[in-house]
Amino acid sequence: MEKTVEFLLSRPVTRSYVVTQKLAVYVIYVTLYMGITWSASYLAMVRTGAELDRAAFWLLGGMTYLAILAMASLGFLASVLVNRGKSVQSGAIGLVLVLNALQVISDVSDKASFLRYFTPFKWALAADILPVGSVDPVYVGLAALVILTSNAGVYKVYSQKDITA
Repeated sequence: MEKTVEFLLSRPVTRSYVVTQKLAVYVIYVTLYMGITWSASYLAMVRTGAELDRAAFWLLGGMTYLAILAMASLGFLASVLVNRGKSVQSGAIGLVLVLNALQVISDVSDKASFLRYFTPFKWALAADILPVGSVDPVYVGLAALVILTSNAGVYKVYSQKDITA
């Protein structure tokens, strides 16, 4: 990690340029991952002759893409908020477990159904999207809000962060 910071500090680039490049990389990785996995899933379903509502399938894929981008954005924000790599990894795993638990709790308890708005795992749940063939617009809005605010936070925090510490 120290070598990366030394390298970045020696280059004539702005901090916003560094953040933009990192943002582009994670968007490219998520896009490639989703493109490959969903295309392979689609081809497998077509090849096996499975009954398939194509529109619902691609809606699920799109919402999964947004949910993964939201999680990646939260992880990106967490990575600039802390100074040590191990604490970021532990925090990221903890966040994923908590968000997954919220999804399970929202499914099990009617009193806790409001928790579905706080977990990307619920936003892209096949059991909710495939039978109705649509996505709740609130989930799309929440995903966009998380992505935009997390990335705006990354730019703000990183531009003020003492990266030599």
